Amino acid sequence: MVPFASRPGYYTTFAQKVKGRSSMHSDTSPLITGLVILMILVCPMDVLFKYERDKFLYAIYRCLLSPYHSLVQFSDVVFADIATSFAKVLGDSWLSLLMMLPGNSLLTAPSEEGWRGWISPAIMSFPYLVRFRQCIIEYGHPSNSSRRPLYNAVKYATAFPVIFLSAGLKGVPEADIMVARASFSPSQWFNIYRLWLFAAAINSIYSFWWDVTNDWGLELLKKQDELDYHAHRTPPRQLLLPQLRMQSHSPLLRRGSSDSVSSDVTREDHWRSHETSRATSPRRRSHPWGLRPWLLYPLPIYPLLVFLNLILRMTWSIKLSSHLYAVTDGSVGIFWLEVAEIFRRWLWVFLRVEWEVIKKLHEGNPKGRPDDFQLQR
Repeated sequence: MVPFASRPGYYTTFAQKVKGRSSMHSDTSPLITGLVILMILVCPMDVLFKYERDKFLYAIYRCLLSPYHSLVQFSDVVFADIATSFAKVLGDSWLSLLMMLPGNSLLTAPSEEGWRGWISPAIMSFPYLVRFRQCIIEYGHPSNSSRRPLYNAVKYATAFPVIFLSAGLKGVPEADIMVARASFSPSQWFNIYRLWLFAAAINSIYSFWWDVTNDWGLELLKKQDELDYHAHRTPPRQLLLPQLRMQSHSPLLRRGSSDSVSSDVTREDHWRSHETSRATSPRRRSHPWGLRPWLLYPLPIYPLLVFLNLILRMTWSIKLSSHLYAVTDGSVGIFWLEVAEIFRRWLWVFLRVEWEVIKKLHEGNPKGRPDDFQLQR
């Protein structure tokens, strides 16, 4: 909300800078716009969606200051994951603040020499630190008996080397980079560059694997023995969303007939018994390869999202690498990379919530009460 609302003020200031009509008002208009938005966000009066604003602030509080003995709610997991997609936006916000200080210009990037060069990477890594903390809390909770939260914490930890190794390369001249790439000449910064490439590859591959296998529950990258184990488990209750769609025009449903409800229960019990026998039979799978038996969305959606997630995950490390922004003048391309990451996260949320619903149905909790939607292990 803040970046989009402050963009008109920023472009007005930028245009006046280009035309040479800069003024004190134009230099401070983006800052004033941001302060007004923050004041609206914390406004105690019952105006401008106060309920939604309070829920938003309370979600931030739970993510940052939740006690270590409490379970991490699923909504907080999604909220913190979305925040990681805005890591570069947070870093750019810090740079924008520096550009509005006296003596700086909105037309050129501010100087980040010495310790100042590490502030932006620290801000970018903060959302990953929050998510890392949630995973450690979940792993250390007395009710946890799995290592899955620990492996998830490792995934977020792999982003730190990408961010800080890139910050170490930020001051290297572009000409030196091109010469060393062509000749593979050994040097101190070139070793850092190779470490950055290795860290970026690990982060991208690990994150893509975790998205497909754990966050979406797809079988594309799972081992065969793990697939055999899940195939012999009791399937979840039948999803009621397709039934509600088909019966929305039924006169029996509109009249609230008890016969319609009882018939639904009978069909559901028959479905469960049929699916249980089919899951334990040695026949081949009844669902497309690489997906899972229970899907809420149309079938073509899943391979398309997996492909898009792979491509956009490969650009993820580029987005986190500040030294590439320092040596590249393609600001339009960088902007579209940030938009693509937000779009990827938007698609990710749909399948992440779908998989959580299926797991809850598998546990026999279709109602999905707020207290029950905790992070699954």
